[in-house]
Amino acid sequence: MVHILILTLLRVFIYLCFLFYMYVCMSSFCVQILTRRLRFRLEKASGESCLIDRTGRSLKMEPLSTVAQLERYLLKMVAKQWYDHDRSTFAFVRRARENPVVFQHTHDFDENGVIYWIGTNAK
Repeated sequence: MVHILILTLLRVFIYLCFLFYMYVCMSSFCVQILTRRLRFRLEKASGESCLIDRTGRSLKMEPLSTVAQLERYLLKMVAKQWYDHDRSTFAFVRRARENPVVFQHTHDFDENGVIYWIGTNAK
């Protein structure tokens, strides 16, 4: 899935480089064009379910940025993080919904704290 995204981004970038080259060749501003930012509009591919939908968002990029920098930024932006996934698979969420849990602190590093409870998935 990520490889498809990367290949699509590379195709878009190559196409934009070609358009940029054509624009530079036809204009008298040759070097001054490098001061303008490139603008992209993000769109999610149909059938893609692993990535966060950022369709319609604008992205501005410096013309001298590398493809690797663009790829790294976009992967951070659209890749799902652990907090984006469904919470229903966690046992501690189900148990917290069923009945309230009371945590009694007895000493440091005990097994009665909320962090221990979440970290062990309510064991």
